[in-house]
Amino acid sequence: MSRMGDWVLEMQEDCIYMDRGPWAEKHGHNYLYIYDEYLGIVPDKFSDEPRSCDENTRTSEDYGSIPV
Repeated sequence: MSRMGDWVLEMQEDCIYMDRGPWAEKHGHNYLYIYDEYLGIVPDKFSDEPRSCDENTRTSEDYGSIPV
């Protein structure tokens, strides 16, 4: 299997054996969505864990218009 596949499988396996905090420390807070999706958790927005650094400052103007 590829390195990427091995990496994803390792993260998924760790979901089973690790709590959310230690898992995030090992694999990174950016990938917590993998932990949540794998375990079927649909978390409310965590106030101390924004999904991206600019999540709270983004507006619809940032996306521009979509040509039709």
